[in-house]
Amino acid sequence: MSCLEAESLLSDLKAIVHDELKIVSYKWLARQYSIPSNFAKQILFKFVEGEGAKVKAVYLVSGFLKEDSTQHVVRLVDAADLASCCSKLENQTSIHVYSVMPAETNPITDPARLCAEDTAQARHFYNSIIKEGALSNGSADVLAKNTCSSVRFSTSILTPAQRQPQQQQQLQEQQRQQQQGAVSGGQSSRRRRQSSPSNMKQRNRGKRQLTRARRTAATTAALWQHHMQRQRQQQQYQARPRQLQRQQHQHQQQQQLQC
Repeated sequence: MSCLEAESLLSDLKAIVHDELKIVSYKWLARQYSIPSNFAKQILFKFVEGEGAKVKAVYLVSGFLKEDSTQHVVRLVDAADLASCCSKLENQTSIHVYSVMPAETNPITDPARLCAEDTAQARHFYNSIIKEGALSNGSADVLAKNTCSSVRFSTSILTPAQRQPQQQQQLQEQQRQQQQGAVSGGQSSRRRRQSSPSNMKQRNRGKRQLTRARRTAATTAALWQHHMQRQRQQQQYQARPRQLQRQQHQHQQQQQLQC
């Protein structure tokens, strides 16, 4: 929004509040001028700052209570009670001007009275939608054209003859997706059979048998190595006396030759 548009809105607000003596909320302002709600809140804040004591403002305050940090509250308070309300909150999640009114009226914090203009505006708005739709046979439907929102986009309302090619194309696309789903369904069914509980049990049983066979083979090989080592040790023990006898015999022969 430009500065000129903001100044125009502020001048309109002066006429609405001071001349018509209306209670203007940010919702009413956003709908009436098709502007974002956050921008409407800023306009009301500037209006209160500029007018000062000529207007009264009602603030919307939300946050977590100090007494119970898990409880989140939303309250409408007068400007005079704003400080005391904020002091009761541990964390403030939102605070902004909810509505403005003439200074001659008493401060109103009752939601029903504050929303009276909003309700009347919404009722008039939707009644006009129904009337326009009845007169134009739906071609001037503001909901379809998104005229209710400040977000704009181009629209195109198709006639039944124009919709037929799109419907045929959508039908062909659905049939193609169904065929692909049937093919993928067959593949997934095979995967489900492979991953069924009975097949999983058989696989686990085979894995356990293979592990058991490997352990048995390793144990047998270890026992065989131990047996062969024992045999070699026994052969070494048996060969020692023969070596001693041979050495003694050679020693005796040497003694006889010396004599």
